[in-house]
Amino acid sequence: MRKGIVFLAFDNKTVDYVLLAEKAAARVKRYLGEDIETAIITNSEYRLKCDHQIHLECPPGSQRTYRDADKGISDMFYNSNRARAYELSPFDETIVIDSDYILQTDRLNSLWGSRNEVMLGLDALRVDGLPMEPAEIRLSDTGPRMYWATVTYFKKCELASTFFAMVEHVAENWDYYTIVYGLPSKIFRNDYAFSIATHVINGHGVGDLIKPIPFKLFTVTDRDKIHSFGDGITFLVNDRDERWKHHLVKVRTDVHCMNKYSMMEFACQ
Repeated sequence: MRKGIVFLAFDNKTVDYVLLAEKAAARVKRYLGEDIETAIITNSEYRLKCDHQIHLECPPGSQRTYRDADKGISDMFYNSNRARAYELSPFDETIVIDSDYILQTDRLNSLWGSRNEVMLGLDALRVDGLPMEPAEIRLSDTGPRMYWATVTYFKKCELASTFFAMVEHVAENWDYYTIVYGLPSKIFRNDYAFSIATHVINGHGVGDLIKPIPFKLFTVTDRDKIHSFGDGITFLVNDRDERWKHHLVKVRTDVHCMNKYSMMEFACQ
């Protein structure tokens, strides 16, 4: 069976998602092995450094505020077509990961050959050891658990096809689902759409067809910055309670870095 990693990359005016996807694809070869293929789904016309470049028109976007530590940056976010990864993936087994998920281990290789047909990230941990915010654990105060679309595993099968069709349905009826699930924002977010689809496919909480990925996803926020690469990655982590304070934290595992601007700074070196 063919297996591979898929990225989606649609640039805006300030974030070069294509560059981040190319760098992430290179890390796949380094940490998961040369036999693991990579595919980038993008509207870029340039030939990219990956095994498969799959063209897809840029979807409609939404205005959002990105952060680069203490600076807010308003720009478009083109992310509403992630459900297309199912039909466009050239692999029998696929792991879709965000281009800002930095690989430093071969942990993702443990997912290949799973008995589970669809798995999503469920448990996220901040690298500074503090608990995640309540809004990052549940969709609302009384809502279902939030799954992270940051890492998504699936096989080409009926369940996965149904799941991604449900994600697409949620995206197409976003205003309705923001009301039904009491979401804190009307801006489309894949974590919310994937969580809602999981809740529905799993029988509104009574079933478990869609499984959680069997490890935690380590996270640094967009208020944090990359300090240096070396033996792992050292982050300058902003103190959540006293914003003037920062801590150096070294991370040697895979990590979701939400500060795209800090990642671009090091990707260009």
